[in-house]
Amino acid sequence: MGGQLCGPFDMLGVFAEFERSMIVARVRAGLQRTTKRLGRPPMPEEKVEAIRTMLAQGLGVRETARRTGAGTATVQRLKRAMTVGDGGGTVAA
Repeated sequence: MGGQLCGPFDMLGVFAEFERSMIVARVRAGLQRTTKRLGRPPMPEEKVEAIRTMLAQGLGVRETARRTGAGTATVQRLKRAMTVGDGGGTVAA
């Protein structure tokens, strides 16, 4: 006995899958077309240097974060980078 006919729910699934692939293709095309960088902009180097200076002077993570307006996780990441010795790298604001 030949092939099985598709039911109405099978057809809905096919259309939903097709529509999803079209959405993904449009999003990718839009991202390639734009020149804007996504994500959080990097923290200004002056602020990074101020944080490093405060940490080197023995100021705590929370107090350094409060004084500079940076997050405690950012300050902690810079502190860890200073002890490891990789210079801190790029820091997101």
